Amino acid sequence: MMDAEVALFFSRAAGDADAYNSDGSHAGEFIGPCHSCGFDLMLRQRDGQKFVVACTGAPSCKESVYLPRATLSVSVSEDHCQDCHHGIVHKLNLR
Repeated sequence: MMDAEVALFFSRAAGDADAYNSDGSHAGEFIGPCHSCGFDLMLRQRDGQKFVVACTGAPSCKESVYLPRATLSVSVSEDHCQDCHHGIVHKLNLR
């Protein structure tokens, strides 16, 4: 288990957007820090269809936002939110 966690950390640090969790699900793309706990917020695709922005501090932190089901694709922008004051938070491009 620890090896999978370390591999996930280093793959994200290297900018690998195709990293996977130990259970085989897509690890996601970094959005910014969670305003509740400070862990990372990640954009993930669940069940190959639903998109969610969720905190990596789960199960302790319950912060998550499911994007509308009509969302076909999502990409993380290089632009940052100017209203977020708890760290750099990337904007999302939805289709």
